[in-house]
Amino acid sequence: SDLRSESPMLRVGSDDVFVDALVAANGLPLMSGQQFFGPNRDAYREIDPMQVFEDQWNRGASFVRFSWDESLGEELAVTGEADQIVITISPCNSGLSDLGMGWVISTRPLNLSCLSEAATFKWMNSDRWLYRVE
Repeated sequence: SDLRSESPMLRVGSDDVFVDALVAANGLPLMSGQQFFGPNRDAYREIDPMQVFEDQWNRGASFVRFSWDESLGEELAVTGEADQIVITISPCNSGLSDLGMGWVISTRPLNLSCLSEAATFKWMNSDRWLYRVE
């Protein structure tokens, strides 16, 4: 698939900062990666409506990285590690799709009904899986 031919509103989310750099270098819109001006409070409320994790995501300019957890459904966890905000979440979380996430890149295979595998590739000598969010 040529991601650039998709709607400009569909964003890519990944669980690897090095893949985020690859995606950004190719000019694709990201959900993860460097957060230059933030936080975007309205966007975070899409996945954390009760602001349970506000102390972790309300950290200004940082990297946002996803940790995919297929078992979470609509639940999530947010932790702050150094200059990273790690959001442990299911790629099927409705808040992510409401924010325009249309593609998932994972460091491991994912088996979820909301995802269809589009490709596999190697990056930095490791396999990666690219999924389309249905």
